Amino acid sequence: MKRPEGEELKTCDPRHGKYMAVCLLYRGDVVPNDVNQAVANIKTNRSIQFVDWSPTGFKVGINYRSPTVVPGSEVAKVPRAVCMLANTTAIREAWARLDHKFDLMYAKRAFAIILMFRGKAPRYLSRYFLGLLNFLVLCRYLSYKKKEPVKTSTVPSVNSR
Repeated sequence: MKRPEGEELKTCDPRHGKYMAVCLLYRGDVVPNDVNQAVANIKTNRSIQFVDWSPTGFKVGINYRSPTVVPGSEVAKVPRAVCMLANTTAIREAWARLDHKFDLMYAKRAFAIILMFRGKAPRYLSRYFLGLLNFLVLCRYLSYKKKEPVKTSTVPSVNSR
């Protein structure tokens, strides 16, 4: 069964969220100095925002083999490529849209008949709803959380006796 066009992935605008971590995977004819310069440019440009409580920032991987192209595909052969994997709070928008659609269907009890055929009671819908709601609240909290100072405690050492 083929999904309708545009329903394969959830989309969000990455400019609206804060990043927790970014991983850049380079492949091909890449020089580490160029990679470091690109990361430094992103950091100084401040075009993307990071959460205050996660100091890791960027992780980088370099594979010196050129990108592989499947014969007969529409992808062109290139000497280098980069793939970015990022964890951002911007996905909250996509989940909020999904939550709104879920609310509309839940009001009509649209899933109730399907759950009854599967042997589950409609009360499971409220559990799914609460799980999604908790996720959205967590994303909002992570997006706006301020960095708190680290509290240090004095613990006597074992050798102090």
